[in-house]
Amino acid sequence: MAVIVRHRSSHAELVLLGPGYGAYMAMRPGTFLGNSRPHEESAEFFKIAACDRSGNIHWFDAKDVEVVEVDGVTPSDILEDHKQRAAAPQP
Repeated sequence: MAVIVRHRSSHAELVLLGPGYGAYMAMRPGTFLGNSRPHEESAEFFKIAACDRSGNIHWFDAKDVEVVEVDGVTPSDILEDHKQRAAAPQP
């Protein structure tokens, strides 16, 4: 199954390889009481890996890409088909 994504700013189309998750936490001594009141900094971020036509792997923030197609079908067509099947009477 091939998922094609488009980078929002460059409009480059790439093949989605998979998701990634990152997190970090850093501490440094505080300016007033040193280690008894350290300054803490942390963040979490969600990334996706995608490759270009040459096979080069790139990492992007998930919010910076959009899905263009899944196996040659647009997301809107997939969801419309799902909606129609869900609305159909069950035998």
